[in-house]
Amino acid sequence: MTNTLVDFWVKQNDKADVIKLDEAALELQIQAEGELFNMYKDIKTSESDLRKAKVDAQNKPDFSTIARIALRVKTTNKAFTEALETFKDLFGETPKYEFNLTSAVATA
Repeated sequence: MTNTLVDFWVKQNDKADVIKLDEAALELQIQAEGELFNMYKDIKTSESDLRKAKVDAQNKPDFSTIARIALRVKTTNKAFTEALETFKDLFGETPKYEFNLTSAVATA
């Protein structure tokens, strides 16, 4: 004999699990988009810092600072690229925000 109440509960629990998973995935995706945006801002800040260090070197040569900031540009770009690939792997899509990367190291 089939217990319709138990069948109902099983169906509801299965649906609740899917809903919880969907909600958790959405929360993670929103968090990931925010983190990607922060990483993108770090890239742009480090590129700006590199341009400033190069300009400042006209009056006060400081290769160490330029090299350190250039490395930061490269590492922030690499970290962002890896995070973006992880985002695509996890969610099967690109982030809602369009990121445009042009490295100051490559263009300077």
